Amino acid sequence: MSDPLTRWSVDDYAISPLGDRVAFVVRAPNSNMAYSTKVDVYLASTQDYCRPRHLTARINGTASMPTFSSDGRRLAWLQMETPGYESDRNRVYLYTMATRESVAVAYDWDLSPQSLSWSKDDKVIYALTPNKGRNLIHSIEVGTGKRKELTTCGSAGGVRPIDEKSLLYVYSSENQSGDIHKLDTADCKPIRLTN
Repeated sequence: MSDPLTRWSVDDYAISPLGDRVAFVVRAPNSNMAYSTKVDVYLASTQDYCRPRHLTARINGTASMPTFSSDGRRLAWLQMETPGYESDRNRVYLYTMATRESVAVAYDWDLSPQSLSWSKDDKVIYALTPNKGRNLIHSIEVGTGKRKELTTCGSAGGVRPIDEKSLLYVYSSENQSGDIHKLDTADCKPIRLTN
């Protein structure tokens, strides 16, 4: 019988739009698993067997939420950087397939995103970010790191882009249960779709 703590544990994964790659989040076995917060992102081909590429080898914190761009050319994920610090801030990292380079986007941001989704044109990443007891939607321009707060009240969840300029999300507040809203990302005006 094998000890489950000596095996790798896949925590989350994402499949590229073409199905040719899989990115997965793994907690590697080590001698101090009860205290280690090191969780890594790997990228592997689904077409043939090859050694997975370790994307977070130089970062010692927890990685989560791998998300492919719609064209499959880039991968985004959330990354804590401080080992052993479970309240560390999540930063948004991007890996580009062609260059095999990873870079932090909007590194100086003082908020800690909890989930990511790509715009349909792959120019923007939408981040669901807790702030003062609410979950707000922010946009992050991939090329510049420029951020914009898209929602300012209530709590958002289930963010799903529907085209280059709008997205759907679930809105709730202390006196309103969850309803689906459509948001124009240019003027940030939500439209309630369900009641």
